[in-house]
Amino acid sequence: MGWRKTTLTILNGATESDVLDLTERSARPKADIFFFAPATLPETVTVQVAPDPGGTFIPLQSGGSNYTLPAAKATYITFVCGAVKLVAGGPVGGDRVFTIRGAAVA
Repeated sequence: MGWRKTTLTILNGATESDVLDLTERSARPKADIFFFAPATLPETVTVQVAPDPGGTFIPLQSGGSNYTLPAAKATYITFVCGAVKLVAGGPVGGDRVFTIRGAAVA
């Protein structure tokens, strides 16, 4: 089962996207998500997570490196957290829309 939200967007001039609330489907969320990055993405964009949508977001890492989303690629990540957002290394030069597809896992 997916979410109502189908995109995360970093608006022109901003550095952070809106938040994907993984708790809207389950109090103990686990989710498999594909992030489809836009073809134009000169900025470095990392994935940040929080225990809940109102919590403090921190970079998601694997093997000591932050997850980054490359331009025109799909990135698959399994989450066990309450919320996800995307953060650019500096203000973006146009809206950056990331399509998201996935499902909550029981």
